[in-house]
Amino acid sequence: MRNTTKHLIAGAGIIAALLGGSAFTAASANAADRPDRTATARTAAQEKKIQEISEERAVEIAKLRAARAGLTVVKAERVTVDGVPTWRVELQKGRTKYVVDIDARTEKVVSYDRTRVAAGS
Repeated sequence: MRNTTKHLIAGAGIIAALLGGSAFTAASANAADRPDRTATARTAAQEKKIQEISEERAVEIAKLRAARAGLTVVKAERVTVDGVPTWRVELQKGRTKYVVDIDARTEKVVSYDRTRVAAGS
């Protein structure tokens, strides 16, 4: 049984050696003819990550973070913070002002600040 296995492996090795050059060339040619689908998919995924959220989505995220009913949007502007595209959304309810910075690509809240506005401001 062991001799049979050795002969089969040796025979396969000889055949591979005889055909190896042409088989390798054929395999390489087939690979060159095919488009690289992985690279295309990766590029599409990266492109999707690069897309930025809309102002409306940024306001929605800011309101969820502030978690208050009856908030008024004072201002929403697109800024860059430390090289990161960011939406800065200012909300207000009564004398309380909320400023929420949201990463425009990942939708993550980068910073959140709540302050009391002095009466008469």
